[in-house]
Amino acid sequence: MSRSVILILSLYISILIMIIADFFPGTSWIVQFGPMVLVWIVIGLIYIFAKDDPEEEIDKNERKRSRRYLLSSIVIIWLVTISLNIFVGEPAGDLFNIYKAEFWFLLVALPLLSQFNFKKSTDGV
Repeated sequence: MSRSVILILSLYISILIMIIADFFPGTSWIVQFGPMVLVWIVIGLIYIFAKDDPEEEIDKNERKRSRRYLLSSIVIIWLVTISLNIFVGEPAGDLFNIYKAEFWFLLVALPLLSQFNFKKSTDGV
């Protein structure tokens, strides 16, 4: 596996830990936000010390595959959040509460809208 795949998977797992820990109010903030902070520190260090490969280009198949992975991970996060709301109860924060507008706007509408390729009238197409 490449370095970027490992970093994306670790970030994804830390996001899932943060979401699940939000539904259990007795959880320490270190357990909830610690993995996320650790992953961001590792990503920052790798970004600072890694050397870029100038010949590495992403083809169209790779872009489609990465977009498919991103959409499937977004759907998995939705399903985990909705199922936790149904089976565990309301979370401590409003961001993962399906009965609040923040969830539907920030976690559903914005990621979906970011995946569409809107063409402007100034694009010349």
